[in-house]
Amino acid sequence: MSEVLPVVEGLFVRRNVLETSVCVCTFDSASDAILDWANQDGTYTTCHVNSHTVVNGCQDHAHQVAMNSCDLVTPDGSPVVKALQQLGETQEGRVHGPELMEVVCRKAAERGTPIGLYGGKMETLDALEASLKSRYPGIKIPYKYSPPFRPLTEEEIAQEDEIQRTSEAKVFFIGLGCPKQELYVYGKKKRHVPGVYMAVGAAIDINSGLQKKCPQWMQDHGFEWLFRLFQNPKRLWKRYAKYPIMFLWMNRKYRAKA
Repeated sequence: MSEVLPVVEGLFVRRNVLETSVCVCTFDSASDAILDWANQDGTYTTCHVNSHTVVNGCQDHAHQVAMNSCDLVTPDGSPVVKALQQLGETQEGRVHGPELMEVVCRKAAERGTPIGLYGGKMETLDALEASLKSRYPGIKIPYKYSPPFRPLTEEEIAQEDEIQRTSEAKVFFIGLGCPKQELYVYGKKKRHVPGVYMAVGAAIDINSGLQKKCPQWMQDHGFEWLFRLFQNPKRLWKRYAKYPIMFLWMNRKYRAKA
């Protein structure tokens, strides 16, 4: 059960963490792959995983299929990193979603690769655009869209696909929350909408400056969950009370059967 899973495009070793195919990668290898894909004609998708998303994938097959279809699945949570290390991989630390977004934006500005922003309220996207242009002079953002807070109709999906096909943007940052964003990028791959679609979740709010960023020392010591919990206790307390414990228990049980 701990076998190496198929490698997508031959770029990353992928390991089975509770049936989620997680890539062994760094910020540089992940961001370079994303910018390289942006220069190709295909459809590429990425997501980042932590104890919550991995456990949810065990309970929601469609979510797990969507994550495993991604060309890049980065280990965002410390428990996932430890699981990779237990499998003998040299994953040094997390490839954190908000930080990866920053690295990709910096390199996109340097290489002249246009990006797109999708998800959240328009004022959030406006703040994110202003923040990115301030930090990364020359960055191109030709696409920005705040979708309605309801499922899109088939006609709306087709219209959106066509707009993205004809957009100059090559890398799209998708912030819709789990599992909606992973299912969204999976749909892009199934419908062959060209571009790189990155499911980035809270990175939209964090990099816009509207949500405080966790101090680096708390990230380094695995306490980002505590920082986020204090920011939004009503929404997150059940998640942090449930999923990390479930992940540790399920992973220990899974490895014992291997």
